[in-house]
Amino acid sequence: MQSLSWYLRRLRAMSAAEIVARLGHAASDVVDRVRFSKGWYPDAQSLGGPASMADFKPGHTFFNTQTLEDFFQRNAAAKHQLLREAEHVAAHRLSFFDLEQQFLGDPIDWQRDHSGDKRGPMRLIQDTNYRDFDVFGDCKLVWEPSRHHHLVTLARAWHVSRDAQFANAAADQFDSWISANRFGYGMNWRSPLELGIRIINWVAALDLLKDSDAIEPALWQRIYHNAYLHVWEISRKYSPGSSANNHLVGELAGVFVACSYFRDFPAAQALREDALRRLEAWVADFAYDDGCTPEQAIGYQFFVLQFLLIVMHCGEATGLSVSDTYKARLESMYSFPAKLAQGGPLPMFGDQDDGYVLNLGNDQYDIDAVLAMGACALQSQTLARYVNRQTESCCWLFGSTKQAILAERDSASAELKSQTFDDSGYCLLQHGTAGASDALSVLFDCGPLGLGSLAAHGHADALSIAVRVGGHALLIDPGTYDYYTFKPWRHYFRTTAAHNTLCVDDTDQSEIQGPFLWGQRAECVRTAWRTEADYTEVAATHDGYQKLSDPVMHTRKVTLQHAARELQLVDTIDARQTHTLDLYFHCAPDCEVDIEGITVNLRLHGDTHQLILPSESIVETWRGSEDPIAGWHSPRYHIKEPATTIRARLSVTGEAVLRTVLKFA
Repeated sequence: MQSLSWYLRRLRAMSAAEIVARLGHAASDVVDRVRFSKGWYPDAQSLGGPASMADFKPGHTFFNTQTLEDFFQRNAAAKHQLLREAEHVAAHRLSFFDLEQQFLGDPIDWQRDHSGDKRGPMRLIQDTNYRDFDVFGDCKLVWEPSRHHHLVTLARAWHVSRDAQFANAAADQFDSWISANRFGYGMNWRSPLELGIRIINWVAALDLLKDSDAIEPALWQRIYHNAYLHVWEISRKYSPGSSANNHLVGELAGVFVACSYFRDFPAAQALREDALRRLEAWVADFAYDDGCTPEQAIGYQFFVLQFLLIVMHCGEATGLSVSDTYKARLESMYSFPAKLAQGGPLPMFGDQDDGYVLNLGNDQYDIDAVLAMGACALQSQTLARYVNRQTESCCWLFGSTKQAILAERDSASAELKSQTFDDSGYCLLQHGTAGASDALSVLFDCGPLGLGSLAAHGHADALSIAVRVGGHALLIDPGTYDYYTFKPWRHYFRTTAAHNTLCVDDTDQSEIQGPFLWGQRAECVRTAWRTEADYTEVAATHDGYQKLSDPVMHTRKVTLQHAARELQLVDTIDARQTHTLDLYFHCAPDCEVDIEGITVNLRLHGDTHQLILPSESIVETWRGSEDPIAGWHSPRYHIKEPATTIRARLSVTGEAVLRTVLKFA
């Protein structure tokens, strides 16, 4: 159970309107507690609907597989991989997070955290605390199989091979899940976002399976009823206020997609019009003009992009198109990661939990696949210029007409250019040629902590940097790793010490009050930006250490010398008393580190770069340390690997200026 102080802190983070909305939800929960236990919710008989899948007339065709056969003829390995993956799924073996081909049981145990080996009780959702790991396990490990991405994998495999084993396996798992998950009970009905993701996957799987005979009439009626219960439950409980982030987008997208496909659901047209109206408002009000989203978390940007694209796709197919404003904002949201990725592997920032909407054959962070989908959906030459290859995902959703834009594209300029993203506070300092050995790219973070009063997915990373050289990551943001299972690790990966910035007196810039809650937070202000032929320079300050008994202001100036191939950091501390200062640098896992006094040699892919730390620093490194926790990189949720962390420590009194130089080979 959460402590009273946690609830009080959470309450203080809410607006008056949000408190009213949440009180309404609480009142609804009181009623639902009785309603669900008595079975007083829409039943299958009153709902009616088509007697069989053969009688069902979908609102549209979700997939356009016009170019799919040609793709698989030229990419036999992709087809083989799909069928092999589907065979594992049919055998109840799934790969997700830290689990590889994990056997989920026969029948599948849909309530179990198969990583922590914990099975939560089937309680009313009002009594299901998804944050209580000791009782319910890690909710993300329970939820992931029930998002039903793998049902789409089975349906795709059936469509490609016409092998009945895949369609039958999908039908069996539909039946198994519905039988094991009584409406209103257990973890899998607990979160409206989970319902939104699941119903989108149900629509996608059913659209591919509609020509099979695997789903018999009795099962169809249960699927149809449960699909409506998803819509009914989500639309009563849209996330309000401080939770109106990716959760709200996923919930609205789920209702829109379901009501676009199941057009004979009660009030389907009104529900989808309302969902689209709310999504239009979210896109206009929350997404930044510079293309970043205010959660300040790149993983969640990819997540939200998938929802918004699928809504646009379904809207066009059903005569309810999104506005030009929506399209323009969506294009800028795709352009943001496209610009970041030119310098090398996409830098992480903020939380990343591997969430995605549909598995159509490409990894959710495959930048070519992501941008190709955006280019085809929006018919954007701007996005198409960044795409380097044809991808399977596009061939599932878009026909030859829309994919033609990829064949007609002009290549993006290979010259790396420095630029700012003024709304989100990120700055790119760059020089050289994309993908070439001379490429230098530095991402500087002088933006806000995160979205709204919670900033739930932000990290204490003010004035941090990420560095790529020659198309390879050198200095990194270590990632996220965990939300619920390992509390010390959740804490560490959000701290200031886990980022390439300055830490004062072993204190975080922003105050961590819970796994998704912050108290006092650092506010950043960019004070300078200049880019010339031979250098790019940026400066910013934050007030996160004004909370100390002797208030401290931290200013960082970052200068990239182009021809000299040198990065200069100048950290200025404005204080009166004595403070301990720690400069942290987190290296990519494949970077080898040698220390020679205050000079650190960074060997990466045959080159040696030199990091020269401030004079009088005491330099230490950790690699894969658990006491203290340091020296880790988490590329995926629940996966971590050793990577070297460098710390330069020194004590100063009053104002101090620390100079650090990174000389590139």
